[in-house]
Order: sequence, then structure tokens, then C-alpha cells
Amino acid sequence: MEIGTKIMTKIQAIEFSEENCHLYSLSIVITKENFLIYIFYKSKLIYFSIIKLLKKNYNDITTNNILKLDFKKTEIIIFGYPHTIVPSEFFDEKNARLLLSTNAELLDVTKFHKIPEISAIAIYSLQEELDDLLNLLFPETVPEFIQSKFISEFFKKSDNDEIAHIYISFEVIHICIFSKGKLILTNTYEYKNNEDILFYILFAFDQLKLDPNEIKTRLYGNISKNNHKFKLLYTYIRDIEIEKLGNNYKVNDQFFESTNYFDVNLLSI
Repeated sequence: MEIGTKIMTKIQAIEFSEENCHLYSLSIVITKENFLIYIFYKSKLIYFSIIKLLKKNYNDITTNNILKLDFKKTEIIIFGYPHTIVPSEFFDEKNARLLLSTNAELLDVTKFHKIPEISAIAIYSLQEELDDLLNLLFPETVPEFIQSKFISEFFKKSDNDEIAHIYISFEVIHICIFSKGKLILTNTYEYKNNEDILFYILFAFDQLKLDPNEIKTRLYGNISKNNHKFKLLYTYIRDIEIEKLGNNYKVNDQFFESTNYFDVNLLSI
């Protein structure tokens, strides 16, 4: 990560020890630009490392000794790659690539996994080199697309009412809307300003004929009641609140910059 003119690739807490890896949880987050390594002990982030993927420098990953350790738990989160969500009843493994192509760009390899809470399948696409790398390093870990984690977590927070869960990251918003405990819309939008966020939320409501004055709307991520995002949304959406998502990990000052790449509270939820 860049801090001034310095590039920081690894941060670790004093108490971090490779000998105790069996007590730690490893979370790998893969975006189009970065391969992010997070290690937690209980509720505390104790290690963070970033490897840039823009030059496909996979050798820096395969030779990374940290990734060869035996952790208590390992998860892999895919973020920002082409994806779609389809009901299980319409899914056919043979047609997975075709189903994805109707909504997103296709890369070399098409992958999928179940979202059991809503009887749906997440389909996504990766470069072949990256897929081979994950199979080599983590043969027993099934990568999970980030949207499926949102759906699983929001499902727990949804009751019989109509409710919209909206996660705001630094460049993307994720919208999941439930009605009577069933997912009726999920989508992801890139935004450039606060007005874009408002537009996409109201657009989703309009698609489903939902009244912004009545639907429960819960916000997560990069937003607070003191910033312009919330004030703008509250002008048009009345039943709106900010909630916490997933774990409440402790992030000490030395790790603060790591959250600019990914919200650690989305990990191991």
C-alpha cells in the first residue's frame, strides 16, 4: 500500500507468531488489483499483507511462506469479478457459463457455489492462472463470492417485512432487498459520488414499486450519520438506520490503512 512515497507490503503485530498459526484464522481477499492477506487471532487483526496483481506476479504468492502455514480456519473471498446469482431450480452446471454471460463479462474459468439460505447459486469468472493458483495453495477451501456473503448475512437480519440492506464500500454499493423473508433483488453498482448512491437505491425501489417512505432501509459500511451520504439518503428515505455487519474486529492504528482495501468486518461472517 502506498503511504506517501513508501510502499508497505506487510504489517504484523508484535504478538504474531508463525508457530501459533493453528490458533489463527486466515482470510484471503482477491480483487482485480490486489491479493490481500488478513490473519486474525480471536477478534483481533494481527497480520496484513498485500500483493499487487496488476502484473500477474503470482510468484510472489506461491513463494509466500505465510500461505503455507496450517491455520485453524481459511476462507477466500472473491471481490469485483464478473458474477451473477441464479435460483437453484434454474441452475445447470453445464450451462453455468451461459447463465453468467447474460449478465457479465466472461473470463477464462467459470466457478460457482451454493447460497443455501436462499436456495440460489453464485456464479463468477476468474482468470485461469488465478484459478490454478488457488487450487494449488488451497485445495480444500471453496472460494466464496462477496455478494453471497452479503446475502447470507442479510438473510439473518430480514423478517417478514420488506427491507433493503445496502452495503456501501469505497467505490461500490451492494443492494439486497427482501420481502417476507425472500430475496427479491440483489445487485451491485459502481458509484462516483453521493448522488449516484441515492440514484441507484431509488432506482432499485422503483423497479420493485417500493415506497421510499415506508420500506425499512438498513445501511452498512462506509457511512455515518454525520456525513453527507447519510443526510442525502435521509432526505428521500425515511425509515433508514445504520447498522453493524458481521464481526466487530479490533483494528489497531498500525493496521488502519488496511481497511482502505477491504472492510475487515466482512470477513468470517
